[in-house]
Amino acid sequence: MNPEKEASRFARPAAFVARFGLALMKRAFGAILPPACVACHARLPAAEPVAFCPDCYAKLPWWDKTGVLPPQLPAGVSGFAAPFLYEGLLREVILQWKFADHPQYSAALARLMVDRLPKEGLLVPVPLHPKKLRVRTYNHAALLVQALGKMSGLEVDVLSLRKVRDGGFQAAKTRAQRQKLSGADFVALPAVAGEHVILVDDIFTTGATVRACALALRRAGAASVVVRTLCYTAPGRDLSALR
Repeated sequence: MNPEKEASRFARPAAFVARFGLALMKRAFGAILPPACVACHARLPAAEPVAFCPDCYAKLPWWDKTGVLPPQLPAGVSGFAAPFLYEGLLREVILQWKFADHPQYSAALARLMVDRLPKEGLLVPVPLHPKKLRVRTYNHAALLVQALGKMSGLEVDVLSLRKVRDGGFQAAKTRAQRQKLSGADFVALPAVAGEHVILVDDIFTTGATVRACALALRRAGAASVVVRTLCYTAPGRDLSALR
């Protein structure tokens, strides 16, 4: 028996448990702190519904469609909307939300896009591969969907669309490499048959991910798929910024 290999075998799960425990402590501590702006962390009134201070809210990069045209809809997708461009202050908040263990930002971000939802449909998040989910400990899109469901009253399904191929880190890929995602990378369960699916994610970049998800959903019998994201990344944007 190799002692180093045996020690490594036990060290990996121990490191995961330690990281997960620290994340839980951090979230519990964050839940009892006074409300603060998710961008600059300035103190907010207890009843503030937006979670941004007035100065930061004024800096949000609203997408008015005048300077940046909407993308061509991917195959299988019948509609798309996003309230913001992925830049500036909101970009930094999203990076903190996804990669710095701030799941508590989900409700604040959902509130910014809830009025872009259709009146009817089934809210479904873009899934993470289980391997990536173990590293992050939560799927930000699923948290966004759960918050949107509470605010809108729409039905939520966070289990019926699954990613079955680990394609690596999307941010490290070029636009051409991202387009290689296919419907085979995702599997949808029969529960979506006949449903008008509202596919939700944080950012629409090339459309490759939502196209692959839509193909899987339609293959499982979904009646239609529309996409709602918080932000849109305009063509020509440096994808290396999309960590």
